[in-house]
Order: sequence, then structure tokens, then C-alpha cells
Amino acid sequence: MTGPLGFKDREECVQAIKLPDPRDAARKARSAGLQATRLEAPLAGVGAHAAVAGGSLVAFSPSVSAQDRQDIYLCNLFVQLAVRELFETGLVTDWFQEYKKQLTVYGWNATPAPEKIDLAGGSGVAARDAIELIDKGAGPAYSQVASRAFEVLGSNSEAQRIFERGSISGSSGVFQVLPCQQSRSGQVDLALYHKAYTFTEETRGFLFLNTRRTISTLEERVEQVQFKTRYYGQTYRDLIAKRMQKHLQDFFRHLEL
Repeated sequence: MTGPLGFKDREECVQAIKLPDPRDAARKARSAGLQATRLEAPLAGVGAHAAVAGGSLVAFSPSVSAQDRQDIYLCNLFVQLAVRELFETGLVTDWFQEYKKQLTVYGWNATPAPEKIDLAGGSGVAARDAIELIDKGAGPAYSQVASRAFEVLGSNSEAQRIFERGSISGSSGVFQVLPCQQSRSGQVDLALYHKAYTFTEETRGFLFLNTRRTISTLEERVEQVQFKTRYYGQTYRDLIAKRMQKHLQDFFRHLEL
């Protein structure tokens, strides 16, 4: 999926990417105690200012348009699900590098933080540590957006369960936090926080608990990303939105900020 592609080539590429079977996702959701919430429309809530999208918490400053918010939610979720399929079948071993590699196809451009950021062991509370690292790596404009989204997520148990189901695989997991700001017309800037971890005891609500004794961090980083929304809108928006409609009920919940 490199180089300029015509519409039919792009359509074939997007259709060829393997995603979880929605029927399997629905069964897992029921076993996890999730309500079978029926969306009023295929993309209901996908313009909200914050949401859980798989194993990602995504949040926006008020300046980001509804269309750009929808594009970021759907593109991010699409790539997450695709990479999870590859990772769980052993076709890739570095989840984050494959995630970034696929995102670049759709107009995302990540730049690592200029220097390594040391959390000095962190607090042991995943949400608090993520906010601190975002603040150090991208600045308060992003950490404040992330902090508000975590605050709302903390009081929404169903959204937390969707997040955990999208994050955890076996005895390990990955998750992302993506606070977003409008850069200029046709581009949104993001802070991309990523954490990979293993655990000895699965804990509901782990984002907001001290899990120093049960969760070990394998990788934790923040990168600055530009998403070329105009390019995405002209190339992949409709193709990915069409593929994601069947997955939103199981992997997406908007949050009221």
C-alpha cells in the first residue's frame, strides 16, 4: 500500500485487510457483561469530542471539526483492529511499529519526542502516568484534553469495559491515548501516547487503580503526530467508514465532555 493508488486499488487494499469477525466480537462483549447497545445510526456519536475506540482513548479540543473527529476515530480504530489481528496470529511482533506503519498509509506522520522522557517509575496508576507523560512530551494543551477525557471515562463503566476488551489480549495488552488539536485547515495535530504491558492479575478498572504489583510496563512513549485530514478525506474516508460500520457497536462509545 505504498505509492499513488487509484480508487479501485485503494478499495481492494482496504477490503483485503482482515478485521475481527463482528459475530465473535459480539459474543465476547456479552461474556464481558457489555450491553448490546444499538446505535441509532451507523455513525451515531462518532462526531463526539471524546470517545473510547477499541483500546484507545481519543479526545479533542473544541476547535477540531466534527468531520475531522470522525475521521480520526474511524481511521485509528480500523488500524488498531487490523494490527491486533496480525499480532494475535504472530504475523507481526512489534505492535506499535506496525500500528504507526499502517497509519502512515492514511496520512498520519509521527515524530518521536526529541528526547527520552523519564517518569521515574511513575505513580502506578495508568491514567495518571499517561497524563504526566503527555504533558512532558507534548505540553499542557494536550495533557489537559487527555485529563478531561480520563475524568469522564472514570465514571463510565461500560466505556471502560470496551476499552479494556480492546486493550487486553491474553496476559498482555496495549493502549493508546490521543489528545488532538486543530493545526490548520486540512491537518490535525495529535499527541500519541502508547503503552504496552503484561499483568499477573486482570483487574477491572485498571486505568484508575494502583496496579504497581500486578502490571509491568514493557513500553511507554509519546510521539507527536500530524494527520493530513484533507488527504484522508479525498482518498480513504468513505472506504474505511463503510468497513467500520459493523464494528462500532462492539468497539466504540462516545463520552460526553
